[in-house]
Amino acid sequence: MLLIAGIMASALSAAVWLALIRRYDRLHPEPLKTMLWVGLASGFLAVLVAGPLNTWFVVAVDLAPKEEESLNRLFALAVFVGINEEVWKAFFTMWLLKRRKEVDEPIDGMIYAMTASLGFAALENLLYIMKAGLGVIVIRSLLSVPAHLACGAIWGYGYSKVRFLEGRAELLPSVLPWVLLAAMAHAAYDLLAFTGVGLVLIIPLLFVLWRYTRRKLLELAAYGKPALSAPPRPPQ
Repeated sequence: MLLIAGIMASALSAAVWLALIRRYDRLHPEPLKTMLWVGLASGFLAVLVAGPLNTWFVVAVDLAPKEEESLNRLFALAVFVGINEEVWKAFFTMWLLKRRKEVDEPIDGMIYAMTASLGFAALENLLYIMKAGLGVIVIRSLLSVPAHLACGAIWGYGYSKVRFLEGRAELLPSVLPWVLLAAMAHAAYDLLAFTGVGLVLIIPLLFVLWRYTRRKLLELAAYGKPALSAPPRPPQ
């Protein structure tokens, strides 16, 4: 019963956020079927790889509190989780998008990156529900899910910029700096959550990340299809 309820709750949360993502892709909207495929497939693959690695790291660094050492260990965990999860989300998303004909304008890369991050977050929500109960879906939908989406937006923007606006052939090395930037944002969120700081700093962090996300979505949407050689002025 908990599994069924968890699936429904995670799906409902994801549907609300997916509708928000699609609002920024109104001009040439991506097929919903493709978005669901990329989101679920990349999210599942990333969880499949990143999850066990996170568990391994927790055991390896022995996160039991040890007075002054505990904060350093939590910092190390936050950095590892941020890098681990963002790298795999970006890798599998870029792999799945490599031959998709639907990806044909600048904003598409960012849209699919956020969709993949949503798929990851939805599956992660289900795992948390199975461990801690259905109640966790509320706080995770309001905090963890938008954090995942905003971090995906960072490397998603980098992917779109490198592929469409700069036309580079070697995508992965060129997108890597953006992935690391997203990983640091992810680590900052996790560190605040791990140390119990709570909403005092997490909400301002999410506000900054989502302000950035919105500006970049509007910037890429302004290019239209195909990308222009002389980019338009980004919306203010």
